[in-house]
Amino acid sequence: RLGGIVSRVIVHLNSASDVNMPPGWTVVSAVSTTQGCQWAFDIATDANAHLLVLAAGASAGCEAIGALLEGLDQDPLFGLAIPRLSDGQTGRILVTEAFGTLLTSIPRRVLASLTDYRVLTESLAPCMLFRREVVANLGLLGDLQRELWDALAELAIRVRRAGFRTVLCNKVVVDL
Repeated sequence: RLGGIVSRVIVHLNSASDVNMPPGWTVVSAVSTTQGCQWAFDIATDANAHLLVLAAGASAGCEAIGALLEGLDQDPLFGLAIPRLSDGQTGRILVTEAFGTLLTSIPRRVLASLTDYRVLTESLAPCMLFRREVVANLGLLGDLQRELWDALAELAIRVRRAGFRTVLCNKVVVDL
C-alpha cells in the first residue's frame, strides 16, 4: 500500500523464512528492533530522505503519508510529523499522552472542529515521519540493546533540543 511513496523499507520480523517482499524492501530478523531502526536512519541519511517509522499494528496508506509530508512543509522547523490515531475496531480517535499512554477516545467527527495542525513538545506515536534534515543530524540511537521506544523517545527529545518541533496533523488519521 505504500509502494507509490516509499522507496526503501526495513521490516523487522521474528523469522525471515519464506518472506516475499517487494524490491527495495529488506527483512531483518537476527538483530534487535533498535538495530533495524538504526539501519533505517543510516539509509535515510545516505539517501537524503525523510524517514517513516511505523510500529506493528499501524496501518498508514499513501494518502496519510503524503498528508504528513504536507505537514512538514508548513514550517521548516517542523522536524517530526505524527497523525491522529484511530481504534481500527470502533473508529474512535485515541487521545494519548506525549509518550503513548492512552487517556480516552473521542468520536471521529470532533476532528472537523480542530485546526489542521498543532505544535507539540516531544511526542511519540506508532506512525512518525522524521524530516530529512533531522534524520541526517540526529546521530546514533545509542545502546542498541535497549527498548526501541526508549531510543525513539531520546530522539524526540534531541529533535526538540536541536530547535525542531513536532507537528500533530489533526486531519490525518492512521488506524491501529
